[in-house]
Amino acid sequence: MDKRIIENIEDVVNIQKSSGNWDYDPYMHGLLNGMLFIQSFVSGESFDPYDAPKRWTKKRLYERIINKITGKNNPIAMQK
Repeated sequence: MDKRIIENIEDVVNIQKSSGNWDYDPYMHGLLNGMLFIQSFVSGESFDPYDAPKRWTKKRLYERIINKITGKNNPIAMQK
C-alpha cells in the first residue's frame, strides 16, 4: 500500500479521535470505529475499537444550554 495513503488515513483518524468529535453521539463513535477498522485493514495492524463513553458530549452540551436558558440546574436535563 502507498505510504502516503496510510499517512492520510492516519491523519483523518486522528481528527476523528479528538475529544468532542468521536464522543459527540453514537454515530460519530461508530464512524471512528469504522475508520479504525479501515486503518487496521490497510496497515495490517490489529483493530482496537473505542468503547462508548459513559456520557455523550451532545447530551452535556444540551444540558448546558438548558441550564443557561433556565438559569438553574434543570433536573430533566441532568438525567442520564
